[in-house]
Amino acid sequence: MWARFRHYFKGFPAQEKVAQLMVMYGLRVHEGNGYAGDIKLSDTAMARAAGVDRRVVTATVETIDKNAELRAFFDALRPVCHLREIAPLMNWGAIEIVPTNASKPGILAGVAAIIAQAGISIRQVIMDDPEIVDDPHGFIVTEAPVPEDPCGPRGMASSPSGRRLSDIAVVSAGGGLRPGEGATRRRNEVS
Repeated sequence: MWARFRHYFKGFPAQEKVAQLMVMYGLRVHEGNGYAGDIKLSDTAMARAAGVDRRVVTATVETIDKNAELRAFFDALRPVCHLREIAPLMNWGAIEIVPTNASKPGILAGVAAIIAQAGISIRQVIMDDPEIVDDPHGFIVTEAPVPEDPCGPRGMASSPSGRRLSDIAVVSAGGGLRPGEGATRRRNEVS
């Protein structure tokens, strides 16, 4: 996806950095201003977050605003409420998926099938785009904590159809994470 827009920022790596940050956080450009949803953001605040000078943010917004393709794309972005950190507080489950190849199809489908087989509903799924994020992960929040071993002795190693999920590491399955623990609590490599 990003390859489609990279040429608009050729020769301006700091602007490209700001634009990528805007995509990552769902920050939109509308009528020459940056927004998080309907909340107008200052160029200074965005510059601090990106680690650049305020003028770079101003120039990035101008670059986006003067190009119809960029303007249409960036005007449609929206931030997303990520429930991963509050899952333990709500007694929900939280699963982090670390794929070895995030572009391979079926990773999410396999994990979702295993969760369904355990009789647990999925509340939210957020998958990082491998073209935007260097180390893409997937995050699944479930209505209830997922058992440490939802499918027997092999855990999340195979889907109900018998398909092996050899291209992922399931990190922090269950509901025992505390806010901020992320991937440091438990890592169950699936081979």
